[in-house]
Formats: sequence, C-alpha cells, structure tokens
Amino acid sequence: MTGLLRSLGKDWDPACARFYENPRRILTASHGQVNKPIYRDTVGSWKQYRDYVEPLLLEEAVMSDSANESQRR
Repeated sequence: MTGLLRSLGKDWDPACARFYENPRRILTASHGQVNKPIYRDTVGSWKQYRDYVEPLLLEEAVMSDSANESQRR
C-alpha cells in the first residue's frame, strides 16, 4: 500500500491501514466492501479478465515509461 501511495505522491498515514473504520457514510455500490478490512480470498480473481485488462496495462506501462523518460531530460 505504501508503494501505491508513493506513486500517487501521497504520504503514508496509519489510518490507511484502517480505512474500514472511517465513520463517513459510503454512497457507492461498493459500500459493503469498503467497510471491511482487505481480505485475501479473492486474490487472483482478476486473472479471469486478463485478456481485457492486459492491453490497458501494457498501454499504461508505455505511457509511464515515456513520462519517466521525459522527466529525465
């Protein structure tokens, strides 16, 4: 999680690990999930969508590499 925050330019806060304790009301369809700790029973389930997601990931990687290269100049 710290790597993700770092890539977003955000600092780690211990509350990030306890996101499900946030008292704010969640008004999205995923409210049932964000009110619970991270669970591992669905790890890898994204793989069933690999054919759809992989081109997007590759495109993002190319864009990210290009941005990093531009910053080095």
